[in-house]
Amino acid sequence: GKRNLFYGVSNAGVTSANIRALSNSILGAANGTTFTINIPIGATNVVIAYPATLENISSVKYVEGLNAEIKNIFVQSSVSVEGANSYSAIAYKVFIYTPVVPFSTTATYTVII
Repeated sequence: GKRNLFYGVSNAGVTSANIRALSNSILGAANGTTFTINIPIGATNVVIAYPATLENISSVKYVEGLNAEIKNIFVQSSVSVEGANSYSAIAYKVFIYTPVVPFSTTATYTVII
């Protein structure tokens, strides 16, 4: 079966339930998958989680910041995440960025795995 890549904002991201509660997902993501995260004012963090069988994130660009490469601001951890309908958990790579203060303007990140 296929597993989801999950991403979103303002989420603790440290449990299976928190990861599955993220507001966006991509079914069957693969190495090279590209997606955009739209971050609203007031967001407290940015979370990206996907099966550990995939490579680490290769790029995160801050679009409004002249497309600066910012992947090094994310902290990586590992969490076991259940599949749909409580299907067996597998290891997920979880990347979280938590700014010192919530986002004061909207931001757009373009991510490539």
